[in-house]
Formats: sequence, C-alpha cells, structure tokens
Amino acid sequence: SAVLVAPAFVGERTAVGPRARVGPGAVVGADCLLDADAAVRDSTVLPATYVGPGVELGGVVADGGRLTHPRRPSWVAVDHRLLHD
Repeated sequence: SAVLVAPAFVGERTAVGPRARVGPGAVVGADCLLDADAAVRDSTVLPATYVGPGVELGGVVADGGRLTHPRRPSWVAVDHRLLHD
C-alpha cells in the first residue's frame, strides 16, 4: 500500500513500509528501510539509511545518522538510539 510518485528512484533491497510515500523528486539508495507512514520528497536518502515511522523528509540529504539541507551549510545529528527499537 506504499505510494510512489514519479520521478522517484528506490534502490535494490530497500524495503518500503505500508502507507509510506516516495516522491516526487526522491532518490532512495540501496539497503534502506522506509518504515510505515514515512514520506520522502525532493530528497536523497543514502544507502543503508533508516527512515522511521511517520518521519517526513523534504529537501534534505539523509545519511544514516545525519540530516543535511542542500541549501544550508549545516547538518543535524540524529541520536542513534532513536533509530533502534
């Protein structure tokens, strides 16, 4: 029941959870997990990145434990404890 909106790319061995939305303008690398109700638009998710349930990414680059904005020279560290059960 996931929704893909072109243009969108989903890499090999990436799991997309129920009700998740990918696109438009999304690139999701290999070996990622987009959990239930996650949304990725106008963003790049680098390989082996987890996007938690209900998380919405827009206009960012997600790299495992960091979120960066391509138009701003800063990044936000994500506590790894939030990424695991």
